[in-house]
Amino acid sequence: MRRVLIPVSTNIDHRRVLSALRLLQWKEADYTLLNIIELPQSTATYDDVALKMIESHKKILEELSDYLKEYGYEAKVKVAVSRDIVSGIVEEVKNGGYSMVVLFRRPRGFWGRVGLKLFKSVSQRVLDDVSVPVLILPKE
Repeated sequence: MRRVLIPVSTNIDHRRVLSALRLLQWKEADYTLLNIIELPQSTATYDDVALKMIESHKKILEELSDYLKEYGYEAKVKVAVSRDIVSGIVEEVKNGGYSMVVLFRRPRGFWGRVGLKLFKSVSQRVLDDVSVPVLILPKE
């Protein structure tokens, strides 16, 4: 069975994720919605904050999962903490046995576009660091 990782932010448009699944046309795939909470350092002061964030983010992803279920797509929910978003996604791909990653490009303002001239985007960095196919969907 195909295992597809779908990293999402907590403000992702549910319809965008549904459109991606419809594009793939794999009703029988094993989908996992992943949210990475970015905490650059692991210290005791972050523990309570991280636990509250994990629960909050998990609830948001469960709402997305329920939305997808209404359209016939089953999706697991996973929230992880990592020093940065790319490392969290790459680690999950390497340890999770996924056969594909679906990424969503985010709209950028002027300074965001300037930054992309100087630095790689999250999508590009994930693409460079994983060995499975990556589907990058454009911003709407």
